[in-house]
Amino acid sequence: MSQWSRRVNLWFGLSLVAKAGFNTANGALMPIWLMPAEWSFDIRVQAVTLGATALFMLFFLRQFIALDDGRSGWRAIFGVTIAYVAGTLAWSVVVDYAMGFQALSLGATAVVVLGVALFARLWHLRVAPAGYLLTAFAINLALVLHRIVRGFAGFAYDDVLLLIYSWSYLLTVPLIPIGIALHEEAVRLAAEKAKAEATARIEFLARVSHELRTPLDTILGNAQLLSRPSGGALLREGLGIIHDSARHLLRMIDDLLDYSRGVAGRLTVMPSAVDLSVFLADLERSGRSIAASGGNLLILTVAGTPPAALEFDAVRLRQVLDNLLRNAARHTRDGRISITCDVGPANDGGRVEVGFTVADTGEGIAAEDRERIFLPFERGRGAETRHGGKGIGMGLTIARQLVEAMGGRLTLDSSPGAGASFHFSVAAAVIDAPPATADAGHVTDPFGRGRTVVIADDEANSRRVLARLFAEHGFAVVEAGSGREAIGACATVGSVDLVICDQFMADGDGWEVLRRLAELRPEIPVVLVSAALAERPDGFPEKLDFAARFLKPLDHDRVLEAVADLLGPSTDTAGPAPAPASPAADVVVTVRPAPPDRAALRELVVDGRFGEVIRRAEAMRRSDPPFAAFAEALRAAALRLDLPALDRLLDDEDPRGDR
Repeated sequence: MSQWSRRVNLWFGLSLVAKAGFNTANGALMPIWLMPAEWSFDIRVQAVTLGATALFMLFFLRQFIALDDGRSGWRAIFGVTIAYVAGTLAWSVVVDYAMGFQALSLGATAVVVLGVALFARLWHLRVAPAGYLLTAFAINLALVLHRIVRGFAGFAYDDVLLLIYSWSYLLTVPLIPIGIALHEEAVRLAAEKAKAEATARIEFLARVSHELRTPLDTILGNAQLLSRPSGGALLREGLGIIHDSARHLLRMIDDLLDYSRGVAGRLTVMPSAVDLSVFLADLERSGRSIAASGGNLLILTVAGTPPAALEFDAVRLRQVLDNLLRNAARHTRDGRISITCDVGPANDGGRVEVGFTVADTGEGIAAEDRERIFLPFERGRGAETRHGGKGIGMGLTIARQLVEAMGGRLTLDSSPGAGASFHFSVAAAVIDAPPATADAGHVTDPFGRGRTVVIADDEANSRRVLARLFAEHGFAVVEAGSGREAIGACATVGSVDLVICDQFMADGDGWEVLRRLAELRPEIPVVLVSAALAERPDGFPEKLDFAARFLKPLDHDRVLEAVADLLGPSTDTAGPAPAPASPAADVVVTVRPAPPDRAALRELVVDGRFGEVIRRAEAMRRSDPPFAAFAEALRAAALRLDLPALDRLLDDEDPRGDR
């Protein structure tokens, strides 16, 4: 039973008890049958029981409509009526019983009239359970009016009439609990329906995402294949436009999904180790491009001393800042956009407060728009006509949701003609672990020589893009159009080194492939690619999981680097000859990192984590110019999986005798 139902039944039950007391007092049953003979009967008991009946019934009515009508008009009516009944009750008991009881009787009658009006209105609004209560209150009103008429006409009450009144009352009483129970059930069903509709909307958006991401995967996959060094400048420019347009469409889809997750309270934050200096450098580089779209200058300012490594969700934080930068660029022309990062001191818990402010010198935001621009699909007035309507108006909405998910608050300071300034802060933990470095460029060498990969996807175009990608890198590719075909291929093909499968397939999904291969070929790693977030089926063994997961559209470089780390170097010596060494691999390196840094890189090579070696080499080339030649040679050797070259570069003794 809900709290609403408990309160409604409480007030109704109390009104029944008070009504029974009034009837026994009014019909002389109380002094004759219920009270000892030596007790004297006080006529004011009738006023007390009648007043209690009216008050409890008012509380019942007010509680009943709490979920249906919260308008101030009804609250005022109930407030006045309760005050009137309580006042006349006090007057009849303390001052003048005769006059007070008459006024109290009118108040009790008004309560019944109020109930009839209330339930008639609810019945008119198609609240079906209100019909039971309307019937009960209408019968009671008829009895009350009959009593009033007989009283003013001077007729006396006889036993038969009192019996009729009592039985009529008893027959109407069950109608009210029936109406209460049916109304509670209707409210419960309405709440379940609303919850189901909300869930259906989320699932619908997820399905739309899946249907849109699949063709996007084909577009972006072909664009990435064709953009590899093999075409002219014009071709690369056209492919760049395709790539950028598809990325924009993908960003809109992600915005819609993030908004729906935020409304449902399902936005997730996944902290990881981050080098704040690298994070800000990447932000500044992309921010300049965003600002330049409107002829603006970007200025990045850092206050405080950032620790070597912090733990926060760099992806979500970057999403917030990118949205704020795009909003600033949309409303600023030939001006200045600034990003200020303020790093506070570490507290006793080893956490620092990192504040960000994104300000512009644009048109500013009017006072009436300051809350509206945070609503979904909304922009400031006139923004579309002045600066174009690119985007779906979700950036600031999602930025606020994400900041709140990270425990912060996004604030705005602006006035028309004076620009706008958005500020928020997030808490980050100071850690000692080295953060992951940025992505490297293309993995171009055939590290799959002598290896076989099974690619399962019921979308032929998506499957062929992946098949071509892995074939270019030396893999023997077996294509499967369903999960069952993939399992069959692994059972019949002698040597399978890797399985890549889609999550949703008609004949055996990705989870079924994982479960069956864990039984048949547990040594084969399974990688999941999907156009929707992976959700573990109910009852699926917790100990089973994919070796890696990727969300479509795929970033080919990330996929190749993950596979390189997963499989390690190829041991096939009978395959095609290695590609010619890059000139960078034969450069005589005279400046190398310190021995501990080289030892850390050597451990990655020994573990077969070549993707991580490539990423660290790229980061070293950007951040440490003295080691640029070493980093380029290291990257080239890791791309070719040239173990002798890597051994020479990372050896304790330098070929020239330098340490």
